[in-house]
Amino acid sequence: MIASVMIELLALAAVAGSPQTRDCRAIADQSSRLACYDAREASPLATVPPVAAATTPQAAAAPTPALPVAAAAPVPAAASPSAATLVRADPTGKITSVVPLRHGLFRLTFDDGRAFDTASNVAAPPLVGASVTLRRTLIGTTFLDAPGRSPMAVRFARN
Repeated sequence: MIASVMIELLALAAVAGSPQTRDCRAIADQSSRLACYDAREASPLATVPPVAAATTPQAAAAPTPALPVAAAAPVPAAASPSAATLVRADPTGKITSVVPLRHGLFRLTFDDGRAFDTASNVAAPPLVGASVTLRRTLIGTTFLDAPGRSPMAVRFARN
């Protein structure tokens, strides 16, 4: 217990004297102030040399230089068309299947493979084989219009 407290106190004392804790705002020279902020914000992994297991005296005597840690590049997602693009490209379709989902919602699949989920529970979905029209509002809601029915809000499920 006492040993761990002593180690923590030594670590705090080492950090207190480091350039990362000094006030960079007090430096008048712009380039020096920028260098101070850069040193303060540098990755701690880039400044600490790695710990290597020394098996031979030569390995223990030769320090290894610290390498900067590079951030992993984000993997770009596959470009899939948005619902707006699909609706504008072909606003009409024929329903080939109606699958009931939870809570009174349905998945409507079109003849070209597009699928839309109803956004609110409907008593009866459009019939299979019905020709329907999709339309988008200015705020991005997609409505499905079927003959003889009131419009229903739908969400794009898959292409």
